[in-house]
Amino acid sequence: MIEESIQVMMLKIIRLWSCLLFLVFGLSSCSFKTNRSASILVILVDQLGFHSISCGENFSENIKSNPWQGVSGFQILCNESVRFTHAYTPSTMSMAATASIFTGRYPIEHELRNNGNQYLSTKFKTAAKLAIEKNYRTSFFTGGPPILRKSGLGQGFEAFEDNVQANLKRFYRPAAESLRAYLNWQDQESSRRSQFASIYLSDLLYQDIPTTNPVGEVREASFSSQMEYVDESLGYLFQEMKKKKTWDATNIVVVGLNSHGNEEHEEIRALNLYSEGTHVSLFVKPAGDEKKVLGNFDSDVSLVDVGATLFDWLGEPLEPSSDANLVSISFKNLLKDRSAIEQKKRLIITESAWSKWRNFGEIRFAVRSSNLLVFNDRTPRIFDTLSDSVELVNLGSSGLHSATLLNIRSFFSSHHLEPFDSLKREQRLKFNLAQELWRGVRPSNELLLRLAELSDKNPADLQLLNWKAIWDLRLDRWKQLKASGTKASHPLWKFIAARNLKEKLDVPDDPCLNLIKEYSNAKINLNFRDCRAEDFNELLTWLDDTQVLSIRQRAMESFLKIHTDKVLLDRISELNFLTGMSWDVSLSFPKEPSVSDLILALPENRKYRQILNKRLTELSL
Repeated sequence: MIEESIQVMMLKIIRLWSCLLFLVFGLSSCSFKTNRSASILVILVDQLGFHSISCGENFSENIKSNPWQGVSGFQILCNESVRFTHAYTPSTMSMAATASIFTGRYPIEHELRNNGNQYLSTKFKTAAKLAIEKNYRTSFFTGGPPILRKSGLGQGFEAFEDNVQANLKRFYRPAAESLRAYLNWQDQESSRRSQFASIYLSDLLYQDIPTTNPVGEVREASFSSQMEYVDESLGYLFQEMKKKKTWDATNIVVVGLNSHGNEEHEEIRALNLYSEGTHVSLFVKPAGDEKKVLGNFDSDVSLVDVGATLFDWLGEPLEPSSDANLVSISFKNLLKDRSAIEQKKRLIITESAWSKWRNFGEIRFAVRSSNLLVFNDRTPRIFDTLSDSVELVNLGSSGLHSATLLNIRSFFSSHHLEPFDSLKREQRLKFNLAQELWRGVRPSNELLLRLAELSDKNPADLQLLNWKAIWDLRLDRWKQLKASGTKASHPLWKFIAARNLKEKLDVPDDPCLNLIKEYSNAKINLNFRDCRAEDFNELLTWLDDTQVLSIRQRAMESFLKIHTDKVLLDRISELNFLTGMSWDVSLSFPKEPSVSDLILALPENRKYRQILNKRLTELSL
């Protein structure tokens, strides 16, 4: 009996020491509970407007998987999170909106205003920096521009993954790949520490790039198809998190940075401060598996409030702004008890610094308060959103003279905000046309006619004529190219067109054309430096049938590589218009038909042009 008692006592001592060792080395086999904070995941989605998602149905019966449609991530969010039905972005510029989410401050405070060559100052404390202080592991995964490391938005993130290599096949990282990268990082990190992560999805910017469904079938290229793809990708992520038991242990935010818009108003996307451009989707799924107050929250909120919530979740409430009009509120208590938040009347401020960034004018501001939407425009724009939900009836200078309106105007005045002058109608028409023109598909005859008419009405805008010449050359519209050459006083355009029309035309004195033996001018000294086409030397060697075959083949490969890189840069410039001119790319591109493309369009070079087009097609598939 004594020996048995000693053995039992020894076993108890061994177990106690084992548990102590488990605690020391962080092993999870002991039954002791840890006080680890909930992890945080913020998913930022470009162009995710409020009306892009409907939670009106009973989604709980529809969450299922079949060969043609994956599980809906938005359905899961509708069922298991709080949906904020009146959330507004602080800026239509994605970088500025993201900075507001990470700092809890409006752009007028954190000063990262556009998607260009700006950097979030290190003087601002971000949620990621705070997470590091609180011993969280941190990471950010971006789908591509405009959210890149150069913006300074990576401050506080131990891993900032923006290695997205553009080529003629793809220009961004699809949602599923970014979400898998996050899951892989999550698996590699120690479970002993909480995680703070963010993922930027840019898929909705690319409405004309086709996606595939779960069984590999190609969908039509459209915004709705991209929405389906993002929806299924989120569904996959949420399912995986549930399998790995991280769903209930994570505070999750899924938020639109701006809205796709439905073009009720004649505004370019970047300057659209109406609801169609600023009313975004916002879902917040709190951590914990206890019964929560879910459903909709219907008061006006700003994405700066998401920032305040992140700070609150991390255990350090955001210090109030020194300006009472720039206040932000945390959702932390609201997610548990709706009555815990007293909804005071406040200003919901939205801006677009796109015009100032592009040197077209000042920053545009619009403010919501109660039922009023007021623009700080040179032409008064005041809307009663209670009676006019689509904001089409402008009350103008004869609008409501309420205390709310006076408070809004006082805000504009106290911050010395210059009234915004709208873009000229010709500029709006040009940019809206460009968005259609550079979709990556053959433009319709109607669209080309609109381009020609707009060019005729604006003869001083040579870029319109250059765009027309690009499509004239691509589509072998030789009569139109000849006419464009006449209008632009561009003799090479006219000559190439005339040669294809089998018309006689004097050889122009062109520095590049002169380098070709058949068209050289013996009266001038030939100099390659006078021809400013980077790939022209390689092209000439390839076209020269007197050269050794091996030399011509090397020249061909060199030319194809240089020219492909140029085509990629041109395509990025074209996509910039398609994505709402939101990239840090000059609006002066694409410029005009390249010299090499013009020379390859000569009838005698048709076979070389076909080789080039075949190579570009292969690289694009």
